[in-house]
Amino acid sequence: MSVDILYPDYEILEVFGDLKNQVIAKGQKIADADLFIVATAVTKCSRLVTGNIRHFKKFRQLIVENWIK
Repeated sequence: MSVDILYPDYEILEVFGDLKNQVIAKGQKIADADLFIVATAVTKCSRLVTGNIRHFKKFRQLIVENWIK
């Protein structure tokens, strides 16, 4: 089994900034780490696999799957 390592790049950081602005505009509080995960998944992956659906289900552009059920 292998795992690809994804490094931050301009595309991820640009999406992170857009997400951060949206969160601030809505008066929400979402951890920067979660926003960074969303930005990375949206730009580099087809979906996010996590056991923490609650933190990520509010992002419509993100496909989230829970494999821990």
